[in-house]
Order: sequence, then structure tokens, then C-alpha cells
Amino acid sequence: MAGLNKSLALSVRADDTLDESDDDELLFNPLNDSVDFGEAPLDLRRSSTLDLESPSHRNAIEAAIYLIEGEQNELFELFHPRTRTQRRYFQLITRLWFKVLDFSIGLVLLLVVMVEEPAVWTVPEAVSQCIVAGCLGWQLFYATIMWRRHGSWEQYLTPKTGGKLHVAMTGILMIEWLCLFIWPSQSRVLRSFRPFFVLRSLLGNGVRRVLRQIAHSVPPVLDIMVLLLFFVAIFAVMGLYIFSNMDRSFKTLDDSFVSLFVTLTTANFPDVMMEAYHVNHATPIFFIVYLLFGLYFLQNLMLAAVIDRFSAEEKAKFQKLFKHQRRACRKAFQLVADSDLQRLEWPVFKAVMSVYRPRLPALQCYFVFRGLDVDQRSGLTMDQFLGLTDALRLEWLQDRTSLGSLGGWHRWQTRLHTMVNSMLYKRVYMGVVLLNSIYILILASYDPDSRIQTSSHAVEMLFFVLFVLDMTVKIAGLGPRLYWTNPWNKFDAAVTTASLIGLIVQSIADNQVFYTLLRPFRLLRLLEARKVYRDLMVAFLSIIPKLMRFAAALLVVFFPFSIVGMQAFANTVSKCDASCGAEYSREAGSEGWYQLNSFDNIGRSYVTLFELMIVNNWHLIMEGHVSATSRVARLFFFGFYLLNVLVVVNVVIAYVLTAFQAGLPVMQAQNESRHIDSLSKTVTVTSDELRRDLDREEIESLLFLRSDRLYLPSQLTFRGLHPFTRTALYGLMFADDIKDWIADETEQWVSEVN
Repeated sequence: MAGLNKSLALSVRADDTLDESDDDELLFNPLNDSVDFGEAPLDLRRSSTLDLESPSHRNAIEAAIYLIEGEQNELFELFHPRTRTQRRYFQLITRLWFKVLDFSIGLVLLLVVMVEEPAVWTVPEAVSQCIVAGCLGWQLFYATIMWRRHGSWEQYLTPKTGGKLHVAMTGILMIEWLCLFIWPSQSRVLRSFRPFFVLRSLLGNGVRRVLRQIAHSVPPVLDIMVLLLFFVAIFAVMGLYIFSNMDRSFKTLDDSFVSLFVTLTTANFPDVMMEAYHVNHATPIFFIVYLLFGLYFLQNLMLAAVIDRFSAEEKAKFQKLFKHQRRACRKAFQLVADSDLQRLEWPVFKAVMSVYRPRLPALQCYFVFRGLDVDQRSGLTMDQFLGLTDALRLEWLQDRTSLGSLGGWHRWQTRLHTMVNSMLYKRVYMGVVLLNSIYILILASYDPDSRIQTSSHAVEMLFFVLFVLDMTVKIAGLGPRLYWTNPWNKFDAAVTTASLIGLIVQSIADNQVFYTLLRPFRLLRLLEARKVYRDLMVAFLSIIPKLMRFAAALLVVFFPFSIVGMQAFANTVSKCDASCGAEYSREAGSEGWYQLNSFDNIGRSYVTLFELMIVNNWHLIMEGHVSATSRVARLFFFGFYLLNVLVVVNVVIAYVLTAFQAGLPVMQAQNESRHIDSLSKTVTVTSDELRRDLDREEIESLLFLRSDRLYLPSQLTFRGLHPFTRTALYGLMFADDIKDWIADETEQWVSEVN
């Protein structure tokens, strides 16, 4: 069974857990502890297991596949494997090594552009051609695998599977590869389609969903964008008539439109009006009216439209996934539940979870089952099983108050736990942090070669020892697992470890640069002093995974612009001189060096595009490329600004605002908790139940040592803490809507069954 389960194992994305218990109760994670204290003698016996060849086991595998499809939001009608061959290829494409290999080949296809002309590193053309040929071969192999996985080409090429798009992109890649031999210089633009193969992979799901959200945000923005351009055109005509005789920026309608478009980004303001302002002091009225309406009204109206559309998309996506996961749970329950009792018993639940979540520890799986079995009868009902998705997010910790008196090391661990959670310890710690921060600021005010800087080693060592002692005491009192669930503890450990490395480098190489660079980061410890900062930190860490996907999506959006930019502007602006603008002057003492803002290779292209996204002085980069090529180049830069700054950046802002809107109210009501109290659960189990349901190896971590004998406590209490995750916070934010979604989903299921 282990080998079969291993073959079906999937790499499921885990929600980021940020939880910590700051209560007076003593909690530890039993999954990492092998010895403990107890009261009752140990008498273990193995629990029943399923026969590998039985229909029950096959149903358990089928149920696990339904749960996997529910988690990945795949349509059962199109994606669920029906035959033995389809299941075999389903197992193949969902193995971790296959997903990593598929993603890596797509990534290699993107990175090979660094050695293709115009190259960052020059290699023989045959090398890049062979790499592209290898990636093309893999895409053809992948198409064959997907054909076998879906059973037929007709099924694979249906719109929902993405098969047609994959075949089309593979065809484009084949044309690009052939053009490398026939017409290499003109085939570069076809590289723009390469990001598809990264996004198509299962590991690129998150980035693909972000790009889909960005695409869905374009339609409502498009109308406002047209209105914005129309508004700029009207003022451009007015500016032409008013300022054409007093300002060089308004000599023609083209110059007037470009100047006012750039002004809307504030990159050339107030420079754009100074020449006319010198002639007529009433000139600022025109620009004030223009910026008030264009910058502060229309652009904020665009942001509001993006936020509204993004919020609606997030809610619709959450609703769809919520209903789909419930339907997956229903289908899985139908397969494995007892037909007479209509309940799912523990052995069957364990078998399903061994396929669905093979890396889930046995005790964690058991507590998930007990947390769902609220009536503590002979198994789970369908309604209870529908809560599986939320139950799997819980982090189970043992309540030590249920164990009574402890002895030996556990007595000292209890005392250390109480000490590090006491208000006195926290105040002393913050006092040390404050003194360290004051000392860092004092050192920063002196010259690096001053006497106080060279004699600061002893004081630095003192603070370092204090922070190491604090980390050691907390790990000993809280336990390693509970210690690492606190983001501030992670930060302290990272800074302390980096400081240790800095001290080692300083003592070996007599170089203080690395250690000096770490000093400012210690000032961030002061943020822990106030609850509002702690809440902001937890909220920020809870959205980091999605922000990383947004960053990856931004890199993907940059890629086609980089390819087009290299095709159009490579080796042009880098050869500019003062004729392209003062910033491009090559004379001694000039402050330009804007020739570096070019599209000569993929590395410089990304740097240039990032500068354009930041907007500051972006018009100077644009005008340099216009001078080096033609006025048509402005279309490229205007298009990049409209898409990336007005759409992509606004979508990121919308996500951050939505996430904080969902998370901050919950965290502010949690006092010092690092988990969501309303979603957490408590489970109490007896030794008899543990002996009945678990194997000896699974209970070993719950054994307690007293008087050289192993005991299993007669009763143990565990708390399932729900971390601050984006999904959980959305669930609380849409709590009222979820009631309606449940009613709709239940009605649909009843009609489907009947």
C-alpha cells in the first residue's frame, strides 16, 4: 500500500502558517517529542487496515483523486480519470518529480534568451539551438502524455483542458526553432510566447491565476483609459493654442500630447510649465486644473474600478472553489462511506488520507478526524466530512494543563515557558532591544574610522550574547516547532544567525562591512513593541505568497516587452551621445550614463522596464530611444505605461488593500493570539481510544516516562489552532455569503443525485 500511495502522491500547496500561543496554557507539539510523562500503563494494539486488493481500497484511491481535483479546481467531467490507463498517466503527471521537471524545462526555455543574440553571455549558436530543440522535444512528449491522460486527442483538445493552446504554442516554438537556421535575426519576436510553457505547468498555477485576474481587470479599466486619453487630447489641443508661442514643449500637437501625457505621470512636472510660466504668470492655472482632474480624479477612478473588479473576481473565485471542494468531498464520501450507516469510519478515512495527503503525520490525521467527528459516534457524516478542507489547515498542539504534574526536564521547560510569556521578560527583552537600537544610532553618527567605531567590538559581543541567550531560552521553553511559528522569532533568529556569520567574517578577514550592514536590521525589532506593528507584520507575512506570485507575474509581463524592445532598440540608444539629450552626454563630468538604460540584452531590458514602471524620469528614457530611432517608438513606451502602471500595479494595490481589509479586523480582535480563535478546535481523547484507533508507532510520541517506565496518559487534550491564511480570512469576510453558497450547493447536489 505504501508503494501505491507513493505513486499517487501529489505536491499540494500548503497554506502559510503563522500561529503562536501567547496564552498562559503550556502547549507543545507531540509530533516532535518522543518521550513524555503519563499515568496509565501502556497496552497498545494495531488498528485494522484495508486489504490492498479490496474494492474498498480502490474506492479510497478514487475518493482521494476526487479530493485532489477539488483542491486543484479541475472539472470532474473533463479531468477525472475513467480508465486504468488514464489513472496511470494521472499518477505520472501529478508526481512531484514530473511537475518539477516540466516547470524546470519551461524555465530553461525562458533563461536561454540570456545566451541568444543579443546575448548577456556569448556562447556558440549551436548550444542555444540544441537547448531550444530539447525543450521542443519535451513539449511534444508532454502533449503525448496528456493525450494518453485524457484518453483521446478529441478530449484533450476541448477548450477547458488548454490542449489547443498548448498545441498552438508548441507549433510556434517549432517555427521559431526552424527560423533559427533560416532567418535568425527576425525570429526573435517569437520568443515572446515562451512564458506560456512555464505558466502551463502545474507549478505555475498560481502565477497563471494572477495573470488571469489581471486580464479580467482590463475591460472595466479600458473605458476609463479611453476617457483618460480623450481628456489628454483635449488639453493637448488647448495647450497647443495657448502655449505654442511661448513653450517648446507645445510646438506641435504631437509634442503637446506627449508633454501632457508625461505630465499626468508627474515625471516632468513642474519643468514642463516653467518656460511658459516665465512668460505668463497665469500659466499654472492650466496645469493645476489638468492635474487635479486627470491625476487625482481619473487615475483614482481607474484604481477604484480595478479594486471593485478585483474584489468581485476574488469573491467569485473563492465561491467557485468553495463549492467545487464541497462537491469533491461529497463525491469522495459517496465512494467510501458505509452504505448502511452513511458514515465514514476511521480506518477508511485513514486510507483516503494516506493517498490524498501522504505526508500528513498519522497523529495529525487522527486529530483531523476527531475534530470533524463532533458527535463522537461511529464515524463522520457527509455534513461533517464537508469540513475537511478547513480541518486540514489546523495545527494541533497538546494542552499541557491536561497532564497534571510533570517532573524532570519537563518541569524546567514549563518554568521557562512561563517565564518567556511573562510580561516582565517581554519588557526586559524590549529594553535590551531599545538599548541596542540607541547604540546602533550612536555608532551611525560617527565616522567609520573613528575611535568609538573601532572599539565597539566588546559592546557588540555583549548584545550578541544576550540575543543568543534569548533565542536559546525561547526554544527551550516553547519547543522548536512552537518557536518557529512566531514570525518575530523567525526574524530574531535570522538576524542573530546573520550576526554570528558577520562576527566570524570580521574575526577571520578583519572586514566589518558585512557585520555593519546588519546593524540597521536590528532596529526593526522595535516594531514588536506595539501591537499595531505586530498585526501589520502578521498581515504582511500572510500575503507574501500571493505577492510573490504577483512579482512572478510581473516578470512574465516584462518578458514580451523585453523581447520586442530588443528587436526594435538593441544597439541603438547605447550608442547615443548628447544629441539624444543631456543625460546621454559622454563628456567628462557629465551626470548622465543613460546609455545603460537600453535594450541591448535581456538583463538591461528588465532594468530599463523596471525604471519605466517606477515612472520617475521615464520620459527621458523614452525620448532617448525616440532620438535614436523614430517617433513611432513612443507607442511602445505608452503601451507599457498603460498596461503595467495603470493595470498591473493597480491590481497589486487592489490585492494588498483587499487582503488587509480582510485580515486586520480579525487580528485586532485576537489580542496577542497568532491564530484565529473562532476557527480553532479542541479535541479530548482517552488512552483506550488511542489504543483502539492507532498503531504502536503512531502513539510512541505520546508516551510519558516516569520512574523508568513508559505510560500513556488516561486522557489527553489537543487544540487545533487555525493559522492566519488568506483563505481563512476570506472565509470570515464572506461569512454571510457562505451561508447562501452552502444552500445553493446543497440544492444543486440534491437535484444531481435525484
